[in-house]
Amino acid sequence: MYFLQIKLIMMGDSVMTDEECISVNYLQLGRRGTVHCNFSLEVFGIFWYNSSQSPDGSIPSSIAFIAGSTMGGYGYESGEYNISTNGSLIINNVRLRDDKDFTVVKLSSLNISVPRVVYTISVVTTVHLENPFPEIDGCRDASTCFLELTDTTLLSCHIRNSRPAIPVEWIEINMNGYTNTTSLLRVEQHDLTFTSTATIVFGVNDAPLLTLFVCQAEDPANLLHRKESLLLVEDRGNPALEHSQPNRKYVHFGDMMSLDCINASHASILVWKLQCAEDAFKQRVNLIHKIFTHTEYSREEFRLYDNGSLSLDSIGMSHEGIYYCIADESETDEVITTYNVSVYVNPVPLYLVVDGCNSSTCRLDVSMNGELSCAVYGIRPKVDLEWRSQHGDSTSISFSQVERWTDSTEGVSNSFLKVKFSINEMVNNVPVECRTVGEDSTFFNLSTKVDLSVHADSEDVTETTNLVPLWIVLCVVPVLLPLKVLGVLLNERFSSKNTCLVTVLVCVDHFHVFPQSCHLLFRLPLFRLPTITKTLITMFGGYMDQSATSAIRYKGPSQPNIVPRES
Repeated sequence: MYFLQIKLIMMGDSVMTDEECISVNYLQLGRRGTVHCNFSLEVFGIFWYNSSQSPDGSIPSSIAFIAGSTMGGYGYESGEYNISTNGSLIINNVRLRDDKDFTVVKLSSLNISVPRVVYTISVVTTVHLENPFPEIDGCRDASTCFLELTDTTLLSCHIRNSRPAIPVEWIEINMNGYTNTTSLLRVEQHDLTFTSTATIVFGVNDAPLLTLFVCQAEDPANLLHRKESLLLVEDRGNPALEHSQPNRKYVHFGDMMSLDCINASHASILVWKLQCAEDAFKQRVNLIHKIFTHTEYSREEFRLYDNGSLSLDSIGMSHEGIYYCIADESETDEVITTYNVSVYVNPVPLYLVVDGCNSSTCRLDVSMNGELSCAVYGIRPKVDLEWRSQHGDSTSISFSQVERWTDSTEGVSNSFLKVKFSINEMVNNVPVECRTVGEDSTFFNLSTKVDLSVHADSEDVTETTNLVPLWIVLCVVPVLLPLKVLGVLLNERFSSKNTCLVTVLVCVDHFHVFPQSCHLLFRLPLFRLPTITKTLITMFGGYMDQSATSAIRYKGPSQPNIVPRES
């Protein structure tokens, strides 16, 4: 019966068609595979053969068939093949020898006048791919990646250890769309697999800041999860980033940070980069790159909003640095947005600590010369300190540095400044301040204001050649002599009580001898004296003693109480 069926099949007319069967079937080695056909049930039989003829030209034997309810064939009987009810050939364990063509014959009836339908079907064996996408050198296993290049470089793309060989090629994407490039394809064969490699030379001369390449694979077997891998190349020799001016931004430690990117809402290419402040080599690292709808994160703590803004939930000190956003809308040149981000920590206490003060404003009693100290604790970024007059470049006080130091602990700094001061003018009050200076001082704008209340002491009093003018002595003494004599005589006559009848006040403020408007040059008490001689001696003794007392100059702006020494 089987021989008759085969003979009828070989003798009848045949019609070649592919409407009911898939012409090429890709089956993985070592697994169960199906050579797909879909025949109706109203047929006499379905017969599968090896397409290659036997060497002696004899009629080939069917490897598997189904005729009515009967199944058979040498492959079916050996368990190597099976056949489904719709006529598909089942290979129970796909081997390398199954990588060939098969022939299937559909026989509608035993009547030889009814044409038989013949299909030739190819089976292509495959293997499992470890990386089911084109691999780009320098991009690890990512299907999209970002590279920074400084020199002319050979770009390579691979499909490794595939079966069958999968061709690849490079394509450049510019603002006008796809541009074919001249890439070299090389295929290497291993025992069972193939490696395909496409290479292209990328030159940095006159290259734009960003260039997008696509490594595209021809994969009819649908073995790849992704047939394209994207490579975004930044030309490190392009000066655009170095020439961009950063916007200064301060973010409190632990707070959320959000950075906007100009023209990023509809950008087809978007890149965020960071140049860490702690990096001594000032290398810019890629944080996020978005190519069309695909976004790749290099740092998982960052997030990218739909409008292109960069977000960070909690900023740390390692996130401090210069951030770059490069947006390419494919219609204009790249737009660069730059931020210089500093993480700040407020000092404790929230003011500059001045020795002797408990707040940001105070008053200190000082001498004409002395020392002042100022400190700030637990601040970030680091600041310097400066003592100065509140009136700017005032000449009333001068400073000289004695001690300055700064130390850092756990990312915050302590700064200390001690100065010597010297008050150069005779005033009662000198307003000074300790303030922060340096690059980040304007952000904190810390200042402690101190009013120095100056008093005179023994160290501040020195002799000077700026004595009481001689004309005062020459003019006043001749007048006082007669008054003194007259006072004695009158006092002896009108002696109800001992009173001071003569007081001489001399205003010498314009000589800058005393800060007060008028001072007592000398006071002559009238004592009851028995004789004129004793009176004259007392008068001259008191005058000489008080003249010496008056011939004193005070350095400070205090208001000294000058008490004449009694004779």
